[in-house]
Amino acid sequence: MEKFMENGIYLLIDLHITSTYIYIDSTTWTNQKFSAYVDMVDAFAFYTNTLGFYLVDNPVTDSSTSLAPLSKAAVRDVKGYIKARGYRSIPIGGYVLTDSDYAQETYRLAADYMACGNSSIDFWALTDYSWCDNSTFTSSNYSRLTESFSDYPLPIFLADYACEPTTEDNSDVAGRIFDEVGTIYGPEMSDIWSGGILYEWARSSDSDPNDYALVNLTDNTIQLNQNYKSLSAQLAAINPSITQISAYTPTITTAPSCPDENAAWAASTILPPTANTLLCDCMIASLHCKVDPSASVNTIASVQATLCTSNSTICDGFTSNVTSSTCDGFTSNVTSSTYGAFSVCSPWQQVSWAINQYYLNTGGCSQKTTTASLQALEALNSSCINLLAKAGPLGKSPIYSDITIANSATDSNITSVYSDTSTDSSRSLSGGTIAGIVVGILLALIAAGSLILFYLRKRKLRKSHIAQELEASTPGQHDTPAELGNDGQKAELWANDTSTNTGTTSPKELAHEGDAMLPRNQNESREICEMA
Repeated sequence: MEKFMENGIYLLIDLHITSTYIYIDSTTWTNQKFSAYVDMVDAFAFYTNTLGFYLVDNPVTDSSTSLAPLSKAAVRDVKGYIKARGYRSIPIGGYVLTDSDYAQETYRLAADYMACGNSSIDFWALTDYSWCDNSTFTSSNYSRLTESFSDYPLPIFLADYACEPTTEDNSDVAGRIFDEVGTIYGPEMSDIWSGGILYEWARSSDSDPNDYALVNLTDNTIQLNQNYKSLSAQLAAINPSITQISAYTPTITTAPSCPDENAAWAASTILPPTANTLLCDCMIASLHCKVDPSASVNTIASVQATLCTSNSTICDGFTSNVTSSTCDGFTSNVTSSTYGAFSVCSPWQQVSWAINQYYLNTGGCSQKTTTASLQALEALNSSCINLLAKAGPLGKSPIYSDITIANSATDSNITSVYSDTSTDSSRSLSGGTIAGIVVGILLALIAAGSLILFYLRKRKLRKSHIAQELEASTPGQHDTPAELGNDGQKAELWANDTSTNTGTTSPKELAHEGDAMLPRNQNESREICEMA
């Protein structure tokens, strides 16, 4: 990062890692995923050439639009964390692949959904590889995409572009042409688009049979290849216009409406509760019967299946009309928009909650598949008592409030949840947030290859850009701030100045701080079960 700073290069950081990626088959938003994302934020937030973070990566397909609330919750929480940490306002956005798995309507609806309400992204990007061979603006997807996003209110750019090489071998003789560059930065697209990121700088793998790269890396030695030379020539031929921030006047000052739920779009505006490690720690502290946190994944899954299936008999013996499971406290159902307060907790915490309910109802703290045991209650402070009271005796009430960093020795407790009404709202642009509206990502000064190339050939253009909100300037003679936007009037960064807190259930009386959420006697155990 320091080397990039020294050369005036800005980067977009992808927050995803394999273990916490929000896959298409994901159904939960959890503390584990949140912690992995904010660890990445902590690692890169202090670099002044961090232009932004990718967080939303292909959030839906045509058959899985109901999962989009997970991505929107991730944006809400990471932005809340950045604010709570006092970091500068680093933009957060996402991208979608415009391939055959997506109908045009779907990825525009996805873009609107991620920009609506109080949990908006700050930019959106599309990955498109349709410009190949002798393509043109109209024969590729570019014309259709430009028309579709002509009224989109946030900065939009091509996350990946270009076609595969014209030869099957890996030689430098007949590589990529890059004749789309003139169109991307020309009058047909520059009013809407903020440039693009070329795929790719260096070959991703020696086993990859395709040679998309601009350079060859051998033993830490960089060798420019024919692709680099071709792109260099294309970039040298363009002459993008520049709009000074002082001369820029926004024309779009309201966010898009959240898409209605219908056959084409199934995503609800009701979001999962925000990551909250303190809530989960408090819940565990309130339990008599707990599963060993070192229990294997298979053991935990077995316990959950035993206690939380539709035919569970955990409440037998108390009432004959119980229809709800004791595991409602950690339900996460994006289809029905039903979330338990403890849906953000880890699997062993959730299973401990379930086995404790079994203990309260039957007096037994064991299942043949568990390593659960009775443990002494921990004293709960007033914060824990209030949180657990809001969650309710069965944990069925998700909690929504602002993220704060707990005042602890390790900062490991993150108290949340961030309020989101998830309704259409109009927000005025703040003076700081519109600072990035200039000549579009400086010809994609975010992909290392095109960044370095642009630095070498267009250095003088960079010095005319000014940004106020992002406050990122490189050391020495490179004083260009990180900025995002284009020189048209269609792309604007949103401020999120008007979040409101949703109401939560008022705290209920508890026995005392030492045994919060636990019944005083067996009859009260019966009441907890019947309340399900």
